[in-house]
Amino acid sequence: MGESQFQKVLDGIGGAALMGVHILLPFLHEWRVRWGASDDEIQRAWLVDDLVQHSRGGFTHAITIHAPASRIYPWIAQIGQDKGGFYSYEFLENLVGCNIHNTDHLLAESQVVNPGDVLWLHPQAGVPIEQVETGRGFVMHGLLNTSTGEPVPSNGPLPASFINVSWLFYVCDMEGDISRFISRWRVDYPPGFKNEIMFGRWFLEPVANVMDFKMLKGVRQCAESAG
Repeated sequence: MGESQFQKVLDGIGGAALMGVHILLPFLHEWRVRWGASDDEIQRAWLVDDLVQHSRGGFTHAITIHAPASRIYPWIAQIGQDKGGFYSYEFLENLVGCNIHNTDHLLAESQVVNPGDVLWLHPQAGVPIEQVETGRGFVMHGLLNTSTGEPVPSNGPLPASFINVSWLFYVCDMEGDISRFISRWRVDYPPGFKNEIMFGRWFLEPVANVMDFKMLKGVRQCAESAG
């Protein structure tokens, strides 16, 4: 987003330090999983709650953006590894092979989002898009049998070993040209899940929280700068 490589490295170092703080200080959990979100936004029933009804972890983040939804949604539509990036810590993402390049302009070829598309997090990992409300946002949902590595139909029975993830991006109009951008992530897995330390609150959750809130701020910067 107009940053030099040196700026991206410094930004990544700051992000890594922030992640380290949250990993080492688990008592910050209740604060970080609701960064910026109001009680109403946290308690509101979103579609992600139907897709992952019994969540073992996740977050609801929100940010105020001084722009209407019509100016924010195009930046959200192009989120993805193979599109406009994630507006987050590009340097850190690329350290693990994501090959992400955050853009500071709208990509006309990346504005159409449809159910069944895949939002790629990494060249080899993505989450299917379940539902789209054009101009507002969309919901991703992935249910994986961790024993076979195969996806599981969302309307089928849960296997003995699974991980079930849903993620919402949504813009709510407020009074005037002000909006709230909501990011809500939920995850479920069976008791005794062998990768619970990795996917639970001890590692992935604090890292994902820091990355996600950086993304919200990145979208805000893009949408407000474009006004």
